[in-house]
Amino acid sequence: MTSADALDQAHAPVIFDVNGRAAVLLPEQMRAVDPELPDPGHPGQRPTHWVMVSVEEAYVHCRKHLPRLLRQPVTRHWGTDSPVHKGGDPFGVAASRAAESGGEAV
Repeated sequence: MTSADALDQAHAPVIFDVNGRAAVLLPEQMRAVDPELPDPGHPGQRPTHWVMVSVEEAYVHCRKHLPRLLRQPVTRHWGTDSPVHKGGDPFGVAASRAAESGGEAV
């Protein structure tokens, strides 16, 4: 899965939740935060505002309870713990653990 797939809620098997705070900063405020910030090479490419995000927590979960804006099959797997119905193993954690123990990934 690519990072673009992770943001595509219509097709991605998992959803990423990020909680935190964001602040809109002017260029001089951002320069005070990061004095080593490189200067853009062209005057037309200079930012007028910056968005600084402070992530407090981030996690991934299955998307089975999110409403989809696409026509879906009648069969729903509500309340299941089946990895297949939850979207599998998108980061390969189960597969790597299975490889370490000599077992088979779910």
